[in-house]
Amino acid sequence: LPILEELRNEVASEVAGYREMPLHEKALFVLEAPFTVMRKMSIPMTAEETYSRAFLVLSVFLLPLWLCYYYDAYGSAVGRTDSSAGLPVPLLMFLVSGPLAGAVAKTTTSAHPPEPKAYAAVIAMGGFVVAATWIDVLADNLVSVLQLFGLCLGIPSSVLGLTLLAWGNSIGDLSTNISMAKRGLANMAITACFAGPVFNMLVGLGCGFGFLLQSQKQTEVTLSRTPNRKP
Repeated sequence: LPILEELRNEVASEVAGYREMPLHEKALFVLEAPFTVMRKMSIPMTAEETYSRAFLVLSVFLLPLWLCYYYDAYGSAVGRTDSSAGLPVPLLMFLVSGPLAGAVAKTTTSAHPPEPKAYAAVIAMGGFVVAATWIDVLADNLVSVLQLFGLCLGIPSSVLGLTLLAWGNSIGDLSTNISMAKRGLANMAITACFAGPVFNMLVGLGCGFGFLLQSQKQTEVTLSRTPNRKP
């Protein structure tokens, strides 16, 4: 099949680049490889610099695996009753993603990203949604790792949030704001400095507490202040 041949060529080019890497880059490549493969196989990408027809078709077809993991839907079924097991959700999603992947394979070429622009934009929007779920999973695991460090070192969670988590979360905004300031876009850079934290407080906390209330069937969340420590 042409798609499998293109996929084999993609993997071969990656392996060829691996052989020319220094030792430390080889170690990083091996550590990153499982996540890179899962990301490419679940996030449809249409950008010209990252476009690969083989991985695009494969990601559209295998997308249900990731969504079932994210929504914990492997044991769910549609139309389940006492006398019928119903149709499993993963199977239903594959019945949808299979024809979609076939349509993408039929209407795209390996030479350039999908055309017209509107078609590529629809695929890119789907990739954006899936990428957001990846960020959610990675952020959740990052918080768990920070909590582990806090328990091992005896550091309060509020201090970890004020230092490590805040610094890591602000690196991207820092580089973006510096870049805008260097280009003379002072108003945009200053606005972004305030807009980012406000967005995190309103949307981040709002969505986070909303999911917490929904999952625990609660109507309110109690926040406790850290007591002041006297010297």
